[in-house]
Amino acid sequence: MFVILVFLLSIGLFLWIFPGTEFNLLENGYANLDSLFILSPWMFLFLIPAITMRMFAEENKSGTIELLLTRPLSDLQIVLAKYGAAVTWFCFRLSPPSSIIFPFTNLLLLPEILILQAFQDLTLD
Repeated sequence: MFVILVFLLSIGLFLWIFPGTEFNLLENGYANLDSLFILSPWMFLFLIPAITMRMFAEENKSGTIELLLTRPLSDLQIVLAKYGAAVTWFCFRLSPPSSIIFPFTNLLLLPEILILQAFQDLTLD
């Protein structure tokens, strides 16, 4: 929950508050989603590893890391599995905005496939 809050707060600061940036919607005079899709991969670069580190910290805190390390898995396999779980979790957390936008596609004058493709690109970045 904290990670999503950090993501939304940082994106909101760049898009609305910080002056002098090319991403500020108020200074550009028009609003579009280009800035969101440019900034999001950079945010994901820091947030996905933070989620992965949190997963390892919770394993260590609960004492189940010993059980995990006794399995016949290499350290790389464990780290990649945790990273894949973090990416999957974050993609599920990004899916509600895409379902909220679909009822309003007739107001946006955009085909539904473009909006779906934009959110798919966001999760694949």
